[in-house]
Formats: sequence, C-alpha cells, structure tokens
Amino acid sequence: MRRMANIAKQILAVFFVLSVAAVARDFPGLSLRVENGPYFARNSFAKRRKLLGCSAFILLGFVAVLLCLPLTLEQAKADGSSLWTSTGDLTNQRVRHTATLLLNGKVLVAGSGVPSAELYDPTTGTWSHASSLNADRERHTATLLNNGKVLIVGGGLSAELYDPTADTWSLTGSPSIGRSDHTATLLPNGKVLVVGGLIGDPIRFTNTAELYDPATGTWSNTGSLSNTRGHHTATLLPNGRVLVTAGVGTVGGSNVIGSSELYDPSSGKWTVTAPLSSARFWHTATLLANGMVLVAGGAGVDGNTLASAELYDPSTGTWSSTGSLSTARYLHTATELPNGNVLVAAGGHNAVGNDAELYDPSTGTWSITDSMKNGRRTYHTATRLSNGKVLVAGGLEGGYSAELYNTIFTLVLEESVSNQSAAVDSVLFLRDPFRVVNEADVLNRGPDRNSRIIVFATSLQLGQGETSSSVVINLTKSNNQSYDIPAEDVRPVPNFDFTQVTFRLPDNLPSGTWTIRIKAHGKVSNSGTVRIGP
Repeated sequence: MRRMANIAKQILAVFFVLSVAAVARDFPGLSLRVENGPYFARNSFAKRRKLLGCSAFILLGFVAVLLCLPLTLEQAKADGSSLWTSTGDLTNQRVRHTATLLLNGKVLVAGSGVPSAELYDPTTGTWSHASSLNADRERHTATLLNNGKVLIVGGGLSAELYDPTADTWSLTGSPSIGRSDHTATLLPNGKVLVVGGLIGDPIRFTNTAELYDPATGTWSNTGSLSNTRGHHTATLLPNGRVLVTAGVGTVGGSNVIGSSELYDPSSGKWTVTAPLSSARFWHTATLLANGMVLVAGGAGVDGNTLASAELYDPSTGTWSSTGSLSTARYLHTATELPNGNVLVAAGGHNAVGNDAELYDPSTGTWSITDSMKNGRRTYHTATRLSNGKVLVAGGLEGGYSAELYNTIFTLVLEESVSNQSAAVDSVLFLRDPFRVVNEADVLNRGPDRNSRIIVFATSLQLGQGETSSSVVINLTKSNNQSYDIPAEDVRPVPNFDFTQVTFRLPDNLPSGTWTIRIKAHGKVSNSGTVRIGP
C-alpha cells in the first residue's frame, strides 16, 4: 500500500513538471499582478481558461512534491546516518582468511584457500596487491610480532613471515605438526604460543602446544592442554597468562567443551580454571579494559546457537553471567572499541547476517547498532584500525566487499581512575578534527568539587618545547561567561591516534549547559554541548 502511494505521488510530481512546461510554452509573455486581491493575466479569455486548467495541475503537483519531500528527507537521513560505510573492494574473494593491523597502520589480509595477500590503506580507503605466500592457506592464524613482521601458522604444514618493509614472505622454522582451527597468541616475552587445533592423519583435534621464538626463528614444544580442543579461544590476560576457553574435542562437534585452562609462560605449564556455565565453540572472547574477559555466543551442545554471554575474572578465577546478546550467533566477530564497548558483528543465525550489536561493560547490557551494508554471515574478519574505526572484510556472503564501522565516542562517567592523584570524574571523547561528536550527559563533579576531566581527541599533539598548558579547553555559557582552562596533562594514547588531555574544572564554575571547545596551535575545535552537574 505504501509503495502504491509513493508511486501515485511520483506520477503527480511528473504532472507538475509537465504542467509547468506547458505554461512556459503557451504563455511566454505571462505576467501576473495583484489588483484588489484577485489575479489578472494580460491574455485572452481562452488562454486564461487554459491557464486555470494548467494551474490546477501545478497546484496538485506541488502538493505531491510536498508530500514526497518528507519521505525523501527521511530516506536521506536514514542513508546518511548509518555508522557503516563501504570502503574499497578486496582484490580477491575472502573466506577463512586473516586480517592483521601492521605497525604502519595498514591491514594485511592473507589466505582463503589461495596464496594471495593484499593490503588495505586506511588513508585512501583502497586495497592493493601484496606479494603472495609460499603456500595456499585457510583456517590459519596471523600474529603481529614485536619486530613488525607477521607470523602465519597453519592451514598447511609450514609457517612463514611477512616483512611489510620489503613486501616479502619467507618460510621460518618447522612447526612440530601442521594444524588448522588453532589459536596463536603473542606472549609478553615476544614468543608466540600456538595451541590445539585440527591435525591429521587421521583427522582429529589435538591437545599439543608449541612456541615460536622470533629471535631464533625456531619452534619448541611446551606443555600440553588437559583437553584436546579446536574452535576454542585464547586470550592474553593482564597478568601475562593465557586463558584458553571452550571449543570442541572431537571431529563432528559431538564433544562440546565448557572447560577453561590457563597457560603460564614462566613455567610452560597449564592449570585448569573454572569452567563456563555453557559449553560452546565458534564463540568469541574479548579482553575488556577492566581486565575481565567477555565470552559471547557460539554453538552449544547439539549444535544450538547461543545468545548467552559470560565474564571471566582473572583475580578470582571465576565466571559470572552477564547480559545476553540480542541475537544468538556463532562465527561472529567481537571487537573492543576505544570507548570500552564491544562491537559484535554478523555471524551464523536465522537472519541474513548483516546485523550488529554493542556490549556495554559498565551496565552488562547489549544494544542493537546499525546493520552492515553487506551480509557477512560467517568467516569474515574485523580489525580495529589505529583511527578507532573497525574494518570488516570478506566472509561467506561478504565476498569481495569491505566496510568500516565509524565509532561514536560518548561521555563515560568514571568513579575513579588509577594512576591519578585525584579522582577523574568524567571522560569525554572527541574525534577528528578537534570535534565534539555528540551532546554529552551531565559531567558530575566530585564531592570536593575539585574535579578532573579527561578529553580524548585526534590530530592533537604537543610541538617541540611546548608544555601541556599550551592546550586550552574553553567553556562558554549562553550569557557569554567564558573560561579558558589550561590542560594539566597532554599525552598520546598507545596504539591509537588519540591524545589524552586532562584538565580541572574551576571550583567556581556554575552548573548548567556549556559549550566546549579545544584550542591548540592557533586552531579552535567545532563546538559541542555539555552539561555541568552540581
């Protein structure tokens, strides 16, 4: 019905255009004037009657245009407000590939049953061919080493290194066994821990683990897991240990595992830790800013798709339930955003597989975010770029396409922050170029009113010889009250192009709505609105 109504409006709009054209043709000398209210045309009676008929069509068409305009604006708003934007297409269709953020900010995508590789450049939004691997690979792992090279393991019997500077691949060492569907984790000592996975002949999952040493280019065996497993996750904890979680123990998925184990690099041994509440595989595990690990979704016993999520606390070695996903899913991706939230995208379920949702660690809840432009379904990759955006590429239905999730940073209220001489009461995120993203919630001040505010911004850094006080935060009220507040501390955020700016609210700053800007290097940011609490 709605579609038919839209078509009718479009037909009326066409009549409007045609009527205007007819008037322009038949009345080239038309002149309208107002005289005591009515309109008069300096033309013959016959033409005047024809004019009235055309005017009726003009009026009807004009009404149709007005009716169509809100729909057009509504559609434009919907199309323009999406947090997802398409970026350049991959040069090859990719499934079961890897994507690795390099030190130069580019992303290396490799494999998919073929030896080809390619590079994504965030500055241009384009893909380019990289040199080819030495072997066809899929269901392998790719690990960025401390020296900037990338270690590819599995999907075959060998391992190889990619050198971004030379754009070359070279074989390195000889792993004890060929494997796939395993995990590879960079340890604090620079070595890489490879765990579990599918091996053959005969085809089976293994409990073996081995270490790669980049300094020597050699492999060595380390302690074995208590369970054989594949399709598991491995997460490096803040204490340097590695948490391996869930998976399957037998081919065919009949033995779904709920157990978890910890690897200690100092001893090379594994210890069993608390199991999850729900056994699962094809799930995700994400290290949160608070040090806890979020496990979400996956396939459970009997192959049922899970929406449940759990949190692991390394300090107690226990799991606790948290909010469930809005949509049950497996083989999805989970990416921590710079604001601490977790973006979960696509995955296997009954829908098309282009939906996404966000987990908020502060509330333990999930919320739906914009859907992707393309259905990814499964076996895609998601990579957080140095600019905070997330690059999603390939997938079972995504094929050649790639797109970006443009993160929105909002106000985050903090009760306390470690390594600060006083509590940091609020955190406001800004983004490039010197721009407040959206209206913030109330900036609550501490009980002593001696409140610090942290602002994150991009494209901002101190020049040689400059001090933190050269960066100024300006707060202006509608009554022209204005405060220029020098920053107390300005420092870059590691692994991101954000700069952290800390300043202190004046004790006598009145409550209410304020306009906030950043001043630095003769530049002034676009303004945003914040509300200062009592």
